[in-house]
Amino acid sequence: MVEINPKRITGSWTEGFALDFHTVSSEYIGDDEYGHPQFDTKRSEMGELLYRLKYREDKSVLGDLVTTVSQFIKSTNWHVDLIVSVPPSRKGRQFQPVPPLAMGIGKALGIDVCVDSVAKVKDTPELKNVFDFEERMRIL
Repeated sequence: MVEINPKRITGSWTEGFALDFHTVSSEYIGDDEYGHPQFDTKRSEMGELLYRLKYREDKSVLGDLVTTVSQFIKSTNWHVDLIVSVPPSRKGRQFQPVPPLAMGIGKALGIDVCVDSVAKVKDTPELKNVFDFEERMRIL
């Protein structure tokens, strides 16, 4: 199982957790030959797996992610009836990582999954590029 460091997150829900920070550190190391900034980025173990799944379409990490999330959910006292996947912020991506992750977790836990009950109704920027808390809440 992947090492995690669960972090409680608050909001208009009963209880929520992030299983770890995604990025531990990121240091600018210069621009590439096309003028694009380059970074030496260190990720948590969970962050690295998510990065590989989302940005490298590395489906081989799905098993480790599913096992880790499923074990975490089993360790809680939550009664989960349904897993609802969140729609993507970037619709044009060829591989959308959230539905297969949700389906894998649902299968591992014997919980129903709905991948199309929530729909995005307007275009918004990806939240990873929005750093102001109030702006993030407005977009959500």
